[in-house]
Amino acid sequence: MSGSKLDPLRPRRLSDRNVLIVGASSGIAAEAAVLLGRQGNQIGLVARRSDKLQQVAGAVTSAGGVARTWAADATDPAEMAEVVIDAVHEFGRLDVVWTNAG
Repeated sequence: MSGSKLDPLRPRRLSDRNVLIVGASSGIAAEAAVLLGRQGNQIGLVARRSDKLQQVAGAVTSAGGVARTWAADATDPAEMAEVVIDAVHEFGRLDVVWTNAG
């Protein structure tokens, strides 16, 4: 490195990324989805409750982001594999996967 130091306490902006958030139907994951959408990211939202996911997707879109939802059970490896494959197909790549289920 060229002598520059990163301040671990300084918030960083994440933009132009494809982010998949598992457990995104409520709480901190839902709030993070809206914030990341506002920063210009494409957000994939995953949880069991599609009605809640649709609400979060609406909030992400209202904040200026792009959202796609998948109703899936995070404890089912086959379902999650399908979600990841579909998300990569939809977004072209995944830059961040945030697992927050449970």
